[in-house]
Amino acid sequence: MAFDYKKEYKEYYMPPKTPTIITIPAMNYLAVRGKGNPNDESGEYKDSIGLLYGIAFTLKMSYKGEHKIEGYFEYVVPPLEGFWWQEGVKGIDYDRKEDFNFISLIRLPDFVTYADFEWAVAEATRKKKADFSKVEYLTYNEGICVQCMHMGSYDDEPVTIEAMHKFAKENGYEPEITATRYHHEIYLSDPRKCDVSKLKTVIRHPVKKMAEMPMIDSRCGLHCTGCEYKDSCNCGGCIETNGHPFHGECPVAICCQKKGVVHCGECGDIPCELLTQYSCDPEHGDTPQGARIEQCKKWYAEGKTKHE
Repeated sequence: MAFDYKKEYKEYYMPPKTPTIITIPAMNYLAVRGKGNPNDESGEYKDSIGLLYGIAFTLKMSYKGEHKIEGYFEYVVPPLEGFWWQEGVKGIDYDRKEDFNFISLIRLPDFVTYADFEWAVAEATRKKKADFSKVEYLTYNEGICVQCMHMGSYDDEPVTIEAMHKFAKENGYEPEITATRYHHEIYLSDPRKCDVSKLKTVIRHPVKKMAEMPMIDSRCGLHCTGCEYKDSCNCGGCIETNGHPFHGECPVAICCQKKGVVHCGECGDIPCELLTQYSCDPEHGDTPQGARIEQCKKWYAEGKTKHE
């Protein structure tokens, strides 16, 4: 019986309908790059599919000819896949299909070498009298991702993607779609032969571990945890109360909010006259004086180190 990648690697090709985190190893692919609306009958995407399958089946049927691939075993050609992105767009804008960039893909068995690929391109070109020069041999290491089985129309994918991102965040990850990490789809159904409501598409997004930020509970560097006014005055602190702790509006907190900084340590003016006044006040200041200024500097250093 022919080896079927969908059945043998269900974790990659048959994920549940609820999101999961998975690490995808490096794989080799046939790949064709292009641009434009994938629904355009005369567009580059439709052409890319024909090119991919032309080489994929040349390799699959190679055992019947003179070219022998070392380690070859009979297999089912893996499903069509695609990397998608749009210039200047964070994520995917499904209303701007004409702006799509894509890499159409079909996974290669590990035994197919670059030399075998070159042979297949030459053989397909000779037999089919067509130009297969756009087809590439691509090695891609996808890494840690969140993925989910999407059921239904491609235009309804945003709902599934929102659930994926929510799941990732709840488990300490955040999306990391970049110039080299893509929105990834694996097509398990043929839209020409399947009702749109029953289309199965694996959606995969790259993720990274969320940075662990230092515990910051005030703008000025004062430690609210353990403060006598936290319980006695039911004070939520300046961050939770949006700059209005138990004693009223805090000028330091409001200053941070206006400047768009998390705390005074991120401000280029530290230590400013306002913060120094609060920190060194004879009656309500720090012990020792300037302690909250040093704390803000420490928070800033910790946060910077974690992002380097």
